[in-house]
Amino acid sequence: MSALRVGIIGTGLAANSHAFDILSSDDLELAAVCSRRPERAVSFAARFGAEHVFASVEEMLRSGACEAVVVAVPPQVVLEISRAVLGYGYPALVEKPVATSTQALDKLAALAEASGAPAVVCFNRRYQRHVRAAVEAVRAGTIGSVRRFAARWVGPYASRYAADAPTYRSQARNRHGLLPDTGSHILDLLVWALDTPLTVENCVLNRNERGADVGFTVTLRLGTQVRACIRASDEANQRTEQRRVEFEADHGAIVVGDDGTAITTSDRTEWIPAEETHRPVDDLVALHHGEPVLGATLHDALRISRLLVEAYDCAGASGVKRWGRPRFKPWGRLNGSC
Repeated sequence: MSALRVGIIGTGLAANSHAFDILSSDDLELAAVCSRRPERAVSFAARFGAEHVFASVEEMLRSGACEAVVVAVPPQVVLEISRAVLGYGYPALVEKPVATSTQALDKLAALAEASGAPAVVCFNRRYQRHVRAAVEAVRAGTIGSVRRFAARWVGPYASRYAADAPTYRSQARNRHGLLPDTGSHILDLLVWALDTPLTVENCVLNRNERGADVGFTVTLRLGTQVRACIRASDEANQRTEQRRVEFEADHGAIVVGDDGTAITTSDRTEWIPAEETHRPVDDLVALHHGEPVLGATLHDALRISRLLVEAYDCAGASGVKRWGRPRFKPWGRLNGSC
């Protein structure tokens, strides 16, 4: 069986990550790259061995150079480009098409309803074995009915959105920043694990001088009994993120950390170590053959986006704090990554 020919739209960090994954797969071939900056597309193609280079998305889609597409572009253009890709009938892996405004939400809803080809959304926690084990245990009722969800992430977030940051985040402004970039992954865990209506109760944002959020605290209500709190705080001394997620239920608890997941019930604790993650690009092969995928759907992204819009609307002027260097110490080893 010949390898599936993949085209990548974008040449940034996410595109580079997917290109490395494609090169490591026997089932995939990087056939084309597209960027509005031709010199970057040429450099990217030379680095990863792509045969075809395009400066126009439409030109790449019409060329027949690829059979599937990775959309790895900044948030402000992801919906427009995804609509074009899916309209041409290409299976697609899309980097977080989340919306943070009512107008973008309408566009995402239309895309989810009218897409002409299968698409998978790259919320990367879904590709980690120990995180999947946690979600599967919640959904199976292993710890009973969830009563509380808490997530706390700490990292060098302000530097990601600094004016001299080497990515599109250097231009991030109002209704963009850590909440959609990082908070969407936490919200995805809620959407994925709990089939319950969610509403935002409160949102406080810490913003930089351009208005981009570099920290947040969001509280949510799940149904009538479950409360959730998600929080991300900037700590400049942290070289990497530290992340901890907890599900508390009436018959046990689940803690997801950087080194694995602990599932505790009344009679035992099961430990699932963190291992090498699945490659998101492998979902393109599954899409091509009509097989189940690990990633999220556009409808999942729509549910997450509705919560993001609620959070931003809830924050308003009264829920905004200008960013200042935190005084607390970073979490210890136990508060690890998910």
